[in-house]
Amino acid sequence: EFPHWLEDAVNTLGLVPDPGNEQQLKDSLESVKLRVEQLPTRKGILKCLNDRGASAFQSKSLVPEQRFKLETHLLQGNNRWTKVSKDLPEKQKEIEESLKDFALFQQQLNLLTLWISTTKQQLESYTQAPLPGIFNIQETEERVLAKQPDVEDIFSKAQHFYQDKPISQPLKGKIDNLNSDWKIINKLLHDLKQSHQPGVASSTLQTVSVVAQMPVTTETSFTKLDMPSSLLMDVPALADFNKAWVELTDWLSLLDRVIKSQLVTVGDVEEINDMIIKQKATLQDLDQ
Repeated sequence: EFPHWLEDAVNTLGLVPDPGNEQQLKDSLESVKLRVEQLPTRKGILKCLNDRGASAFQSKSLVPEQRFKLETHLLQGNNRWTKVSKDLPEKQKEIEESLKDFALFQQQLNLLTLWISTTKQQLESYTQAPLPGIFNIQETEERVLAKQPDVEDIFSKAQHFYQDKPISQPLKGKIDNLNSDWKIINKLLHDLKQSHQPGVASSTLQTVSVVAQMPVTTETSFTKLDMPSSLLMDVPALADFNKAWVELTDWLSLLDRVIKSQLVTVGDVEEINDMIIKQKATLQDLDQ
């Protein structure tokens, strides 16, 4: 029975799970761990076999052929035991490390996918409705360039995990989407940089600047100080209009300050979510 166990242990050591197949890694690890847990018991059995063999060698009735056969079996058994008792724990550590590497790869892929997806959406939104002063193209480009090593690392690991077998779904879809979104981000950045070269975007920037200043200019031009007091006293309707106008310009000034304060870091999902909550609260205050 002991030689059969040794044979199974050697076969277990021969397991070569795919580094990119999580289930195969887990199944192989369970098989190896089972053999490792059996090592103390099997060590005791081997000791008994060696003791019995030593006693048999002292027997005068043992013929030379039987002695040779017994010595051969014990030598083979002890040699194989030395190998499996040493290699099985190392095999267990090797598979555990492979599982950790694959889990880390999946975590990095998910985080990078989230960052790239969010950045792509922001770039697409900015392309449709530019907001200079709130969205900084240069800072965004720097952040994208900083992510370049992470993207290359993900693709390198994917190639390592699946160099022998094709990537299975849904992981393949995630990697394909990551590759596609990354190319889109770089193209959007390139197009935005081209459109904001000196002389190209000056009219747009000037228009936005004027709009941003309109609430302040309007407020200073149409306050009570510019209205004759006689008109306010003699024409109640005009006084009501002036009051409503002042309230409106105050509201516009508040809105202008709120818009200018809504600055978020591109790619920072947590900061974006916090800003969305603040904007909702601000809208409720403005409605009131």
